[in-house]
Amino acid sequence: MPLDESYRWKDIKEQTTIIKTVLPQHLSSNANPTNPAVLSTTALIALMEAASADALTNTLKKAHCLISVPSRMSIDHLSPVGAETTLRAAAQFKGVSSADSNTLEFDVLVHTHAYREPNTIIAKGTFWRTITCQENLESTAYLANMERCRTNSSGPPNLAAESAFHTYIRHKTASMSCFKPDGNNIHHRPACELCYPFPKRSWAGAVAPAHDPISRGFLHAVHHGPPRLVELWITSGVDLPRAVLDSAL
Repeated sequence: MPLDESYRWKDIKEQTTIIKTVLPQHLSSNANPTNPAVLSTTALIALMEAASADALTNTLKKAHCLISVPSRMSIDHLSPVGAETTLRAAAQFKGVSSADSNTLEFDVLVHTHAYREPNTIIAKGTFWRTITCQENLESTAYLANMERCRTNSSGPPNLAAESAFHTYIRHKTASMSCFKPDGNNIHHRPACELCYPFPKRSWAGAVAPAHDPISRGFLHAVHHGPPRLVELWITSGVDLPRAVLDSAL
């Protein structure tokens, strides 16, 4: 998805640092008692990933639906550490990927963080983060699963995929800032969380169609999603409001 050139890569921190203490739940033995009681690689990756994500906090603060997600990584886990070890993860912004202008590259270094003691390098690696639309990302995940279940007889029953989609929609509805339990929606509320500033349209009497997750998801797909996602919405069997379909024509 192309980004708004007015804030492309604005306010990216050149270096960010996160300091964390290794807790028992971060140990490999927490997942399986037969594993060693040292920091798991999974927990280490989560720490390094968080450091790279923190660099984009200011950039994406007012970016509507845009988020950053890890798309690729390469790490070396060099030294073991146990519980109660304090670690410092430092992410250095290296620039934009030559293959994709919406993917950013970070070098991440993790070492022990102790006062007046030599620091030991625990891990080093490179993380690539892609800027994408959260609405389109989530819609793709659920709608593609529904399509797979319809076309693949060896897959899980489609009812399970549809149930997962509707559960997702219920949770999205409850979390929307314009949602009111009494059903009194606010028409075109500009402060609606994650709502992209779509051009004003005539909704033919519809009640704020962009303020329900299904309408909003479809509009994001039409406005800045791939054609394949628009196709998934239309062929999904999901009931799309007529006003929303008309606005996309």
